[in-house]
Amino acid sequence: TVCRPVRAALTTVEYNRCRDGRDYLVPFPAYPGTLMTPSDRQAGAGLFSHQLASLQAMHRAENAYTEFGALRGGILGDAPGLGKTITLLAHIASTAGCVPVQPAEFFDEDSIDEHWQLMRLNPVFRMEILKSMKPLRDWVAARSRYPAHLSHLYSQLERYVSPPYEDDRLPTLPSFERHVRRTLAPHVPFDLLELFRRNVNAFKAGLDKRNRRFFASDKGQRVVFERNLMPCSSTLIVVPDALLEHWAEQMRRHLQLEVFADGGLG
Repeated sequence: TVCRPVRAALTTVEYNRCRDGRDYLVPFPAYPGTLMTPSDRQAGAGLFSHQLASLQAMHRAENAYTEFGALRGGILGDAPGLGKTITLLAHIASTAGCVPVQPAEFFDEDSIDEHWQLMRLNPVFRMEILKSMKPLRDWVAARSRYPAHLSHLYSQLERYVSPPYEDDRLPTLPSFERHVRRTLAPHVPFDLLELFRRNVNAFKAGLDKRNRRFFASDKGQRVVFERNLMPCSSTLIVVPDALLEHWAEQMRRHLQLEVFADGGLG
């Protein structure tokens, strides 16, 4: 995660002392956690223009495509000595706290809407609708030490989303998902909302009768699997033993680590 003051205030970062003597105004996703340590400030450290270009290209490669099977990411293959490590650290820092772009939807919305209109009027489907919210219900039930208003809030939510709907509430399945997220987002962890999203995806697959044959195929199962992956804002760095100390030293030297936590490094 990223500390709240930085997240709230960050719009652009100015590299006023780049080593080639030029000034740069780099729009987000430039990030102040890189090259802002006391030693970097004293040395006037900055990114070269080719490193800034690589940083931009990496962001574009990771977020440009959302269709199924599209390749994301790539290889930074600069020659030795051109600063690949610091460029990658800048990239990691600039995406701290950001989750990947979600893949595009693939369901038949007309088929889903047709079946949702039937479900929202029939109390028989109450348990199916509430089943998608089970991770949220279990989390609330396990936290008896929390104020009573949270349990009350969830009980109200369950009653609100339980069919039949005699008014015009929740006219579509996406409106149901948005309402649940909007109601509980201030109170429950992000990963639980993602579990709820996965359950809604499974719900959509069940309502999408026109694509049943596709979902039974190998490609269809891969599509559903891809959409059910939990997005994560963490970065896993895998390096050979010979480079481990090099990466650790570069992080100590060039990353302002306290930026990434509200309470500092503790």
